Amino acid sequence: MTEVQITSGDNARLRLVRKLGNKRFRDEAGRFVVEGDNLVREAVSRGADVEFLLLRGGAGGAQDLALPPSVPVYGVLPELFDRLTDAEHGIDRIAVVRKPAVTAETVASAAAGGGNILVLDRVQDPGNVGGLIRTAAAAGYCAVVCIKGTGDVYSPKVLRSTAGTVYALPILYVDSAAAAVQLAALLGKRFAVTVPCGGTRYTDVDLSRDVALVIGNEGRGVSDEILAAADLLVTLPMRNGVESLNATVSGSILMYESIRNCK
Repeated sequence: MTEVQITSGDNARLRLVRKLGNKRFRDEAGRFVVEGDNLVREAVSRGADVEFLLLRGGAGGAQDLALPPSVPVYGVLPELFDRLTDAEHGIDRIAVVRKPAVTAETVASAAAGGGNILVLDRVQDPGNVGGLIRTAAAAGYCAVVCIKGTGDVYSPKVLRSTAGTVYALPILYVDSAAAAVQLAALLGKRFAVTVPCGGTRYTDVDLSRDVALVIGNEGRGVSDEILAAADLLVTLPMRNGVESLNATVSGSILMYESIRNCK
């Protein structure tokens, strides 16, 4: 693979990386930026559609990555490269990746045969969005459905929080809670919704298969449309004086409850 050196900050590829920091542009371009050795390596190993790779200074090349020969690799002067990221720790690799084409049919295929899906109802904190996706992948969930208002999965902060698991399962955005309700019904999934009190204790419900587990917004909880469509209201017991758990914590407990009795 041939490595070309970029020495101008006005280079078209550097301009593209900077513009992809904006969600609207990511949506329009159908691309996103992957930063750092681990995330780039994960993208390549899972067959993500890498458009090109940038290397800080070009030192070391990309010989350790199984990149297709058709993927261009560019070395970038360190002072130009460092302006492309707000990562707290130094990184040496940035890839521009084309977004996967995910449809309702993709989710249906992934969740066939009793698979569970995670529904994020306007979850906004990047750490929560990324952490929930990471747990879903680890707990064997088959897909993630994000209702409009949920944080952008393809933002750098969320991608870092997923630790690369964003490539492990299909992620579909829908325009409304009603669309999520309709999709779950078409897939034959039961809506399981967490409520602070009055629901069934989480250890007393069967979450092992055909569940659409809903995690609501950090401040406002689950939307009224989702609550109205709920098949299961699930409560996590808490001591007096504690109103709620962090979204990632509660979601993780419930996703692992789904597999507690699985062999």
